[in-house]
Amino acid sequence: DVYKRQGINAEYGVDFLKMEQVGQKVQRASRWCRDNPLVVAAGIITVIGVAYFWRQSQQQAEEEERKRIERNREESRKRDELRKKKEQDSSNESPQSLSV
Repeated sequence: DVYKRQGINAEYGVDFLKMEQVGQKVQRASRWCRDNPLVVAAGIITVIGVAYFWRQSQQQAEEEERKRIERNREESRKRDELRKKKEQDSSNESPQSLSV
């Protein structure tokens, strides 16, 4: 009985008055959008622009990260080659110094 007066469906826990208020707010918002199309268009363009530039910066950051990883791999490979070369040189020198 109390629920019916408040506009609440006890079975589903739905507040119909609140739903009606939300519906009125949506109608007001849609009316405002219809009355101010340039503002709406500017807002949409702004959102698209922000998303575009955000994506561009993400792609640039990913590319820089890939380049950094590749540089690190290259430097690591060069260090390994130098270390191996030094080991070979030292192993080549050892027998000679022993034989002399």
